[in-house]
Amino acid sequence: MMSRYLRIFGLSSISILFFFEIALASIDANNRAAGATTNYTYSFNASVDSLASFTISFPGAFNVQGVLIAASTTMDGGFDVSAPSGNQFTITRDGAGTDTPSGNQDLIFGVVTNPTTAGNYSITITGAVSESPTINITSAAL
Repeated sequence: MMSRYLRIFGLSSISILFFFEIALASIDANNRAAGATTNYTYSFNASVDSLASFTISFPGAFNVQGVLIAASTTMDGGFDVSAPSGNQFTITRDGAGTDTPSGNQDLIFGVVTNPTTAGNYSITITGAVSESPTINITSAAL
């Protein structure tokens, strides 16, 4: 009986840790207004290999066809950005930089055109840390 309880407790602890890691990731736009064309910043906490890839999927209401650039203030080296397919694209570190130790990281990319309708949208990111952070798009500025 005791070992079953410990196993269940161990799984529960892992789940709590997993949810805690998700809370450390976020995505934000330089301009959250509906219809704005802007850069996005994905912030997360992880170690990142010098050849790591991030696949980013936006909901259909966004236009990601203009995503051509990527950069970081925490990861050195360069980035290659794949041509978007639908509303998904991949950013890959080019290997010129070093592996980054575990800690706060960011990935900046653009340009993305926000949807014309205000609301909360979930963006799916798989890679060093797989997440689905939410962005709140506000009403268009007058």
